[in-house]
Amino acid sequence: MYSGAAAVHLSKTESKMEEFGGNTHVANRGARMKSNHPTYVVMVKEAIQALRERNGSSRQKITKYIM
Repeated sequence: MYSGAAAVHLSKTESKMEEFGGNTHVANRGARMKSNHPTYVVMVKEAIQALRERNGSSRQKITKYIM
């Protein structure tokens, strides 16, 4: 009696999975597009080199340069 109820529950779950096309929580990792801009680290390095501050560059100046 108990195993029959579990079998009915599994069949409902399986029918829902078929209705939604299987596991909907798995991301398609191959479809991710590459960005056209350099990475954040590269942009910060370029900003520090371009600002040429004697005592180092502040976070505000680096952000302003990047934006």
